[in-house]
Amino acid sequence: MYKLCIAGKNNIAVEILEYSLNFFKANEICVIPNQTDSGKNTWQKSLIFYSKLLNIDIVSLEDIYNIPELIFLSLEFNKIINPNLFTSKKLFNIHFSLLPKYKGMYTSLFPILNGDEYSGVTIHCIDQGIDTGDIIDQVKFKLQNYTSRELYSKYMMEGIKLIKRNFVALIENKFYPIKQKFCNSTYYSIHSFDFNSLEIDLHKTAFQIDCFVRGMNFREYQQATYKNIPIRKIEILETKSLKKPGSLINENEFSYTVSTIDFDIKLYTDSYSNLLLACCHDDMELARTIIMNIENIDEPDSTGRTPLIIACCNGASNLVDLLIQQGADVNKPDTNGRSPIMYAKEYADRNGKFGIIHQLIKNGANLTQKDISRKSQ
Repeated sequence: MYKLCIAGKNNIAVEILEYSLNFFKANEICVIPNQTDSGKNTWQKSLIFYSKLLNIDIVSLEDIYNIPELIFLSLEFNKIINPNLFTSKKLFNIHFSLLPKYKGMYTSLFPILNGDEYSGVTIHCIDQGIDTGDIIDQVKFKLQNYTSRELYSKYMMEGIKLIKRNFVALIENKFYPIKQKFCNSTYYSIHSFDFNSLEIDLHKTAFQIDCFVRGMNFREYQQATYKNIPIRKIEILETKSLKKPGSLINENEFSYTVSTIDFDIKLYTDSYSNLLLACCHDDMELARTIIMNIENIDEPDSTGRTPLIIACCNGASNLVDLLIQQGADVNKPDTNGRSPIMYAKEYADRNGKFGIIHQLIKNGANLTQKDISRKSQ
């Protein structure tokens, strides 16, 4: 009979699943993946993929309702849990906010939009409300000009540590929950924000616009735009706006300087998608024009692959050289643990061209690196 059920998605569910094997046997654990889990690792790990890798049973909610003393962990699970349907009362949720603030949706967005100084992660008991259960433990941290993507990563990292810190207490039922207070309690539903409205409203203050751009900056889902051009960040200038809000003051290849209600701002365009395109087609002309506008040369795309990996996949030897010159990590793997040289070997096997392999080895590629299936190049 199952003793632990992990329901949810992404790296946090996978890492806690792996961690739980220190306390339970594989046949004592089951998982309930979100419906959106395709079973493939993308920019986040797939709970289905790792469950199959670790021989963990995949079940439905109905399968676990009548298991007494089951420990149920909701880790980014996308269904509302009705505790009355469970025989067990050991039902816990991780919520990416400093409860009682920001119950519900979009917790990587609203703290930034609202200019909050702090956020956090909370473990709480599951009751019949939405994120209203008694608080078991929290971690609080300062918001440091995060984008929503960066804040989500911070939530993930702190959430994993928080669960590990409380894991034994949850198993042994040795925790002392505290009721949530009504003061500062807020809730946002799925309809609380219109993500079809991504164009920057320049009839706002520079601070408001900065919050909006950072709040929208989650490339896997959305970005703020200026004239339909994706914007990765803004710089608030010291010059006060003397022109009508929204007036274009200056522009160049990578930025637009515009006026607002109070201070002028510089909007920096996002060239990342163009870099990926260049890596696919070995387009050096395009790459050279945008490479200096790329903040993180090792940032993976929505499939978990870095620009260097994409260049290796497509035999873009010139781009491989350029990326390495710009500091690309020749050993940074994708979410399946597959390194650039593994992809370069596949390309060489298909096309009989080994130049990229030599380039990577010359620049320190690790020939013994293994993927998550324990396979090397």
